[in-house]
Amino acid sequence: MAFVAFGMMELLVLFGTTSSGPTHDLVSLLRAEDYFKSRNIAVEAPGLVKLAATEPVDGKAQIQQLLAIRWLGEHSAQVKKAEGARDVLAQIAAGKKAQDANGFAKLYARQALARLDNKPLPIATTAPAGGLAGNAFSWFPAETNGVAGMELRPPRETVHAASDPLRQLLAGLRGRDREELYQAAEALGNVRLDRIAMAVTVDNNAASGQIVFRFSGAADRKRLADFFDKAMAGATIKKDKGPKGDPITVYEAGRKRASSLALIGDSDLLVVAESDKPHAEVIQRVLDVRAGKQKGVPDGKLARLTREAPRHARTLVAYHLSEKGVAMLSRALPMPLAAPRDLLVYVTKGDPSDATKAGKLSIIFSGRMKDADQAKTVADAAAKLKQQGLKALDDVPPREKVPPALIKALKDTLSSLNVEASGGSVKGELTIRNESALIEALKVMMGWEAAPRTPVEPPAKPR
Repeated sequence: MAFVAFGMMELLVLFGTTSSGPTHDLVSLLRAEDYFKSRNIAVEAPGLVKLAATEPVDGKAQIQQLLAIRWLGEHSAQVKKAEGARDVLAQIAAGKKAQDANGFAKLYARQALARLDNKPLPIATTAPAGGLAGNAFSWFPAETNGVAGMELRPPRETVHAASDPLRQLLAGLRGRDREELYQAAEALGNVRLDRIAMAVTVDNNAASGQIVFRFSGAADRKRLADFFDKAMAGATIKKDKGPKGDPITVYEAGRKRASSLALIGDSDLLVVAESDKPHAEVIQRVLDVRAGKQKGVPDGKLARLTREAPRHARTLVAYHLSEKGVAMLSRALPMPLAAPRDLLVYVTKGDPSDATKAGKLSIIFSGRMKDADQAKTVADAAAKLKQQGLKALDDVPPREKVPPALIKALKDTLSSLNVEASGGSVKGELTIRNESALIEALKVMMGWEAAPRTPVEPPAKPR
């Protein structure tokens, strides 16, 4: 499906842009007007007030309730004309009406009231102080030699209201793919994604290994289980309990190259995407690390490297490879260059409350090469590619119909790339100053059509 057809680097940058948003859940990705139109629901305040006050008894009802609440918060003039609209939002925000176990309705109503009053938006939860290095990879075994993590929770308890870049991007989905997204949302209900982590383990001969994902957040566990019961037809299902009595359900795929899953408690999903070992064995190893029976990444070969990233990094990628692993990765590169033995990449985002930093992304990377000559070769190649890229942007054919503003933003971004060699190491940085331009560039790259914009009323004057 197109809505999951992102490349890894696009995901890393994209999630880096959205990590400071007030919501990081499934409903936040949907445009209310598009969804309601597809379900023949009139986008009018009186009807949406009724939807907002409806008990979220299943996934579909919850999706419609939350979209209705958000729409009301974004249309103050309509709310003023609709009798009892604000009172309904206040009751939901106080937890007195139409609640769900994860508190989605309560949070959305509080955010709607904040929008109506032009105040900072409340959020569900903040990012842990320990950062990605101290939290995201703690369940993965110590011998893991490659990790990637993305933190989606904001660092503070309130952030200023802003449009969601990821929602803008997904609004460009074709009708069929959009409908698939809607149907999945209605089956699952709302799902909040707080953090994504990935672990890659490759042996010294680069001949075998495992890839495991950990998704952390909040959702209705029963609906998730029902969804996976259908989606994983033919899988071996095993139910167990963790050290503290938390439920664990393992879905071991019965087909080669199929993924296996484990629902852990109410907050985590493990996915074994690839493995030369039995998937149940890989999952059990993660569970043993989680239970404290074995050491994890914080005590393993990546401990030092991951700790070099700042705690406020929103995205982190690190690996440490053997000689054969480096050779294999070098052969896979799109140009005849050697890959670093060690690599650290992290993304930081400017403070949205600071107008001089809001929306700016910094991508910092460093790698350890075989020797100084190899490091210089990589730095020189990066400088050459930068110049070639800038020249290509100067010569974009008119038939491509790329907006001049987008070309300028891309040139500004590429111009900021700086890669230097120091001894046997390579260090570099890239700054993205225009978040909107990044979204537009991704749309162009994916060939998605721009979705028609529905005007949102300006926020009310502060009281």
